[in-house]
Amino acid sequence: MQPYKRGLLAVDKQGNRVLFFNPDSFAVEQELNALPPRPHELLMLPALEKAYVPIYGHGVHGDNPHPGHKVAIIDLRQRQISGFIDLSPLKAPHSGQLGRDGKVYLCCEHSAAVAVIDPHSDTLEKTIWLPSHNAHRLTLSPSGRKLFTENEEDASITVVDLCEAEGRIIDNILLPGPIAGIAASPKPSYPPAHHAARPSAAVLGSAFQCER
Repeated sequence: MQPYKRGLLAVDKQGNRVLFFNPDSFAVEQELNALPPRPHELLMLPALEKAYVPIYGHGVHGDNPHPGHKVAIIDLRQRQISGFIDLSPLKAPHSGQLGRDGKVYLCCEHSAAVAVIDPHSDTLEKTIWLPSHNAHRLTLSPSGRKLFTENEEDASITVVDLCEAEGRIIDNILLPGPIAGIAASPKPSYPPAHHAARPSAAVLGSAFQCER
């Protein structure tokens, strides 16, 4: 078995490649370029010795005429592409996180949906459809019981109860304007979301109302 090497992993969206860096010198040690256009975002799964790289598509947010529908699987030990997860008919996979239940939750922007992936079998288990036109980013509560999606131009955050088998939409919170970022805080149920057009943030209270 090939010895496991420490390193840094980065996605070069414009260059259409994944790069392995030496963690001390920051020199590029290996390059993977057999990817469909364009790789975007990165989710490390070190316990499984793999990483997921969503294939977002040719464009950018709001202008992506040829959205992708796959997730590249990177073998961290072999440092190679071991396969792809086909999410069809879901389009434009973007940011994702590993849940406390061991599943990967991945926003599919053009489909306004969250793909739920089993990282052991690398298969799509189910889809959570959202009441929005897109879903750009997501975050999970510290307990792993709730999922929040940031729906950018829709100026909304969708709250999903993950305790229910299929994932139940429990709220869709309207905000004063478009948002560009969301993250869970260590304090349960208080995720902040960043305003897209000005340096400000909205914080959701325990009842998920907007506190600016």
